[in-house]
Amino acid sequence: MFDDEYLLVVNAANRKKDWEHLERQSTRFPETEMIDRTNELAMLSLQGPESQRIIEKLISAGGLPEPKRNNVSIATLDNKPLVISQTGYTGEPLGFELFVDSAQVESLWNRLTELGAQPAGLGARDSLRTEAGLPLYGNELGLDPGGTEIPIFALSLSRFAVSFHPDKGKFIGQEALQEQFNDRQKILKRDFEGVARLKQIIQPIALIGKGIARHGDKVFINDKQVGWITSGTVAPYWKTTGEGLESRMIDETGKRPVCLGLIDSTLQIGQELDIDVRGKRIKAVIVAHHLRSEAPPRARAVIREEDGSGAGDI
Repeated sequence: MFDDEYLLVVNAANRKKDWEHLERQSTRFPETEMIDRTNELAMLSLQGPESQRIIEKLISAGGLPEPKRNNVSIATLDNKPLVISQTGYTGEPLGFELFVDSAQVESLWNRLTELGAQPAGLGARDSLRTEAGLPLYGNELGLDPGGTEIPIFALSLSRFAVSFHPDKGKFIGQEALQEQFNDRQKILKRDFEGVARLKQIIQPIALIGKGIARHGDKVFINDKQVGWITSGTVAPYWKTTGEGLESRMIDETGKRPVCLGLIDSTLQIGQELDIDVRGKRIKAVIVAHHLRSEAPPRARAVIREEDGSGAGDI
């Protein structure tokens, strides 16, 4: 990879749509060449506290990216390039995505498992990204359950994805995004006058009643609907002893329901809600986080219970 070369990893369901959009825009940049490497390039995600150790044993030359999210390096595996990006879809403080030619991916998989990596399926990935508040197209991105487009700044993580730096110049969607950004700034100041684009935003929601909320479930305060659940699942965690960052894992696990909701932007953390799950109302509350990752190498589950809150490592 070179300074003038970019690798885009897009949602698989949107590959054709994204390609067609980029093709239309590429006519403005005749010096640009687009290559679809979908069938030639494979990616494996390696996440968790042992991921760095495993990669260091895996590669024969080169090194890991600088220890900052989104950094990239190029190493060597079996005399062929291995692109390593410090990215992932799990909320883990240590995590990487590995890019190799498709012909190498089976060998890479086998090497990773020999070094101690444990395979995880799509359901595990979904619980992890929901805990971390990471959006999924068709849930927190795209259309909401009512069929309305979800603005990108409905997500708090949009502040990392959208930049208005003057060096960028004019770009597609800039005006609409600036309006959304302005709305977000007002919401943070609890000023809702003139907020037009962000009537609803994505918030983590913890259930304090028994049950599991799912995508499309309606969210209420008393008899007024205030939004929808966009993602909901059950997430495992390690139980702990001790408090806060001083807590330590014990050899016992638990499970708790976690969800994300597109709800009225006037609602604050701590607001109690009702979620309609198959005709039954379940008590819930808006929380700041389901997961925290400021204490590497482990992410810490934030547990919200009816009688208080605690934390556990996962």
